Amino acid sequence: MNLREALASLDDPRYQNRRYPLWGVVALVLVAFVCRVDSLRGVARFCPSQSLPV
Repeated sequence: MNLREALASLDDPRYQNRRYPLWGVVALVLVAFVCRVDSLRGVARFCPSQSLPV
């Protein structure tokens, strides 16, 4: 099992606002934390600056 498959197997607790798949959101947060982002607000600033296709 690779990382994408593991993340895709997570249960999605969101009932609304499923614009992006949960595995993609979690992967993006993990990448931001590896890049030394230390808060969710920092993740929100990190994502647009990376031009990542979410």
